Amino acid sequence: MKRIIYLLVLMSAFSCRKTNNEVLDIKVFNINDSIVETIPQITSLLNQDIDVKEIKNQLDGVTTSFLSKEETIFYVDKVKNNFYGHYELIKNDNNGMPTKRVGQLVIYDSINPYIYEKNTDEFIEITLNDKGISLFDGEIEVGISLLTLLEKFGNTYEKLDSNTIVFSEKSKQAFFKITTKDSLVSKIKIGIYRDSIDMKKMLKTSKW
Repeated sequence: MKRIIYLLVLMSAFSCRKTNNEVLDIKVFNINDSIVETIPQITSLLNQDIDVKEIKNQLDGVTTSFLSKEETIFYVDKVKNNFYGHYELIKNDNNGMPTKRVGQLVIYDSINPYIYEKNTDEFIEITLNDKGISLFDGEIEVGISLLTLLEKFGNTYEKLDSNTIVFSEKSKQAFFKITTKDSLVSKIKIGIYRDSIDMKKMLKTSKW
């Protein structure tokens, strides 16, 4: 019974309130040490790898291309042949036609760069700007609430502007745009980047 009460206390520890200029005014209230000790620490999903095959299995269609060297300046240097593939992720519309572009996926492959049906793609970056694709076994997708996001990624983040937050784990960053009206995730970008990149410049360059 105590554990249930403690979980309810933790759930109520997060509250979001809107001001004129601040969408993400998130308060975390202090709770005493005895309660903290009974609740496992949140392990951020960002510590997990993103499965390219899982993403491909959710698609209804895809277009493929390669990125130029100038388009890869923010990504980690793979040293070898530097084949960065770019996939446009397509879902069917209400009429069953594959016309709904929900995002983009960037991969690296120095083995089979010209083949789509393969298992050698290495994840580099994904951008989702519409519903239809989920990540981390269905845990994260466009449309989830800010509270759900914090439960999955923790509350250690940086605000880039009034409605964009970023979580960081070594060379991996996860960007989330939050709606002003109802505090829902409206856009996602997760990628593996070079050290000390200008995150705002990167987002602007990628038409975030």
